[in-house]
Amino acid sequence: MISTVALLTLVPAVLAIPSNIKRTGPDGASVLSTIVAGTTTYYSRGCYDELKSGQHALQHEITSTLTSISATTCVVGCQLAGYSIAGVMNGNQCFCDNAMSPDAPELDAEQCDSACSGNSLEVCGGVWHYDIYYTSSTGDIPAPTPVTQVTTSGQNWVNLGCYVDQVSCRSLPDWMFAADNMTPELCAATCKDEGYAVAGIEWGRECYCGNTIYNPTLAPLSECNQACSGDSTKACGDQDRILFYTVDGKQPNTASNSCGPSSSSSTASSSISTSISSSISSSYSSSSSTTMQPTTTRPTTASSSATKPCTTSSTTPKPTTTRPCTTSTTPKPTTTKPCTTSTRPTSTPTPPKPQPTCGRPNKHDGYIHQGCYNENPWWRSINQYSFSSNSMTPSMCSDKCFSKGFKYAALEKGTDCYCGNNCPTSQAPSSHCNKPCKGDSQWIGGGNSGKITVYKSVILGYPRWAWPWGWN
Repeated sequence: MISTVALLTLVPAVLAIPSNIKRTGPDGASVLSTIVAGTTTYYSRGCYDELKSGQHALQHEITSTLTSISATTCVVGCQLAGYSIAGVMNGNQCFCDNAMSPDAPELDAEQCDSACSGNSLEVCGGVWHYDIYYTSSTGDIPAPTPVTQVTTSGQNWVNLGCYVDQVSCRSLPDWMFAADNMTPELCAATCKDEGYAVAGIEWGRECYCGNTIYNPTLAPLSECNQACSGDSTKACGDQDRILFYTVDGKQPNTASNSCGPSSSSSTASSSISTSISSSISSSYSSSSSTTMQPTTTRPTTASSSATKPCTTSSTTPKPTTTRPCTTSTTPKPTTTKPCTTSTRPTSTPTPPKPQPTCGRPNKHDGYIHQGCYNENPWWRSINQYSFSSNSMTPSMCSDKCFSKGFKYAALEKGTDCYCGNNCPTSQAPSSHCNKPCKGDSQWIGGGNSGKITVYKSVILGYPRWAWPWGWN
């Protein structure tokens, strides 16, 4: 979003004029009361803790776009990028946003005492603590808010409220995907296209679809306040908290299953009918509004852990689906070339079944098997799109990746599909990828977490001369 990075070298003299000092730390570095960026004044709003579990209170990091890191350069960079909130952290990181998670507690000012790497006279937060600057000196800092309804393809999908969800017992187990541009609109549109009546959005970037909600348990709306990865001003559930949407707010089908409470389907239906009515009446102040007002104030605490936030996500979905299997019955030969090579792929005449050529054998979506690779579950190489299904096959995964325009398709745990344009560089022994695909056990779908079976698109990933014979 920043097209004039070079201007930041002029920041101290031209773009930003620090005014009075708010506080001086033990090493002589100062917290600035105000920083003027262009024609906009940003005010120091205090020291705040970072979120845990790999989440961020501010969603947009611009550290790599700045020539140096200080409170001044960060504020100017955020202003140029169109953001009203700037946060400096760890002495060398800059984040921006137009909304800040209400789950980030305000700390004692002394918890933010790290000198900036680009200007030792300025304070740039603390260890995993933000110094926050905002364009208003008073009032609440904006927080993500749930959207009351979204419109897609002429249909209004109405928010039914915040509900409890569990990794081991999904309330919408039929279909899911995750994306870094997630919004309620994207989730509702995808569920509609997949033929489902209920959309659920969770953990900021995960979308779940289904026709029946299992074991509905209402939660406070304030617990569904994680920023959407595609629009941080909107809330998209939270960890183990899901926001449900249905067309025109129609009451969904409900049921109990073996992993949930031992209640009858009729009892569950009655429960969600009552809870939805209660949720809507208590949460929506006006039916014409587009977002709900936050129901809680920002928490405060006197101290906070100084350790790096854990990046472990507890939401590894394993939903089921009844989508048809698209695995080819006549797979093309496999190749043993690593996926990072640009040379012509070689093939063997009779490949073993756990290593098929993925996709239909035609020029549209063929993917060639590359082997088993190591993948860091928290910093994935193939990470631009993902979904899970208990009907997973190599063809289901590759078809979806090809439709999204990605070179690589990767399977993990027999149920999870990942798409992207970067390939892991660490190849693993083939024996480490030993999980049969849930949708067709004759094919291998990676291994345990961190072991993936990788395929590369013939059309998207190789030059034309390297395509198999007959693909033109």
